[in-house]
Amino acid sequence: MKGHKGSKAIPFSCVSAIRFKEAGPLFNGFIQFSIPGGKESGGGIFTALLHENTFLFTGRDKNAQASAII
Repeated sequence: MKGHKGSKAIPFSCVSAIRFKEAGPLFNGFIQFSIPGGKESGGGIFTALLHENTFLFTGRDKNAQASAII
């Protein structure tokens, strides 16, 4: 994953859960990866923005690509 603070690799074997929110006309979408011992953000897009294991995407046209990842 890549963001404002650089890149991060999460081995697939460490992923315990995945949250997916489709992008809409006003808000970005996101894929959020949970790992054991990690903090859970629990909220919507605003808390996902602060979560270090979140991948954000913009545009409803990207929903199909993003859902294919999960």
